[in-house]
Amino acid sequence: MKRVLLFLGVFVLLTSSGGVKEYVSMKACGNDTLKYVRTNYVDNMERYVGKTMKYLLDETEFEIGIFVEAWTWASEEDTQIYALTFYFENSEKVWYAWDIYFEKPYKWTGREKYDEHANPDVPFDPWDDFYYNVFKDYVIEKMEVYRSPIQFVKVEE
Repeated sequence: MKRVLLFLGVFVLLTSSGGVKEYVSMKACGNDTLKYVRTNYVDNMERYVGKTMKYLLDETEFEIGIFVEAWTWASEEDTQIYALTFYFENSEKVWYAWDIYFEKPYKWTGREKYDEHANPDVPFDPWDDFYYNVFKDYVIEKMEVYRSPIQFVKVEE
């Protein structure tokens, strides 16, 4: 009996320590956006996979600025968004891309209203409440972060 209890105790200890980790604040990551994103959203992806974007967006501590959406290949009225890429700088001013892929069925179909909101003069629209409401019900399938081939620069107006 003692062996069974000992085995069960060790089993519970091992399985509980390998689960989903707790959320880590931006401050705890030394205000380094790359470390923050990797710690919370890549290394601890299980916390978000299968949940809606609302859960992720409401918890994210940095302001989303530059983003681009990935569309399926289809006719204009049948096209759907299957992924988002957020771009951000780390503490050394190097740009990174954070890809978030969604589970089917994709929530947004048809581009008319989406395109009406977009500004054709701005290659990357700023994130706002419209986009939040579009993507909040999408279900996350997986995420990855990599050094962006695009390096953004601020242009003086």
